[in-house]
Amino acid sequence: RAAINLAQVSKASAFLAGRNYVAPEDVKNSVVAVCGHRLVMRSDMSASDRGGVLRTIISDIALPLV
Repeated sequence: RAAINLAQVSKASAFLAGRNYVAPEDVKNSVVAVCGHRLVMRSDMSASDRGGVLRTIISDIALPLV
């Protein structure tokens, strides 16, 4: 279900940007909002820590050249 939700939010992001296609940046920018609450972290970590972990992971992934 996370992949479906990520696809839907990415499509909405592209639509709001005036495009009829999803760019890799749409997916990259939607990951924290869609998947942040799905991470299981240590009890002393906050929600912003989860976002930071996801941002770190995503920043290490090279986007395809379009």
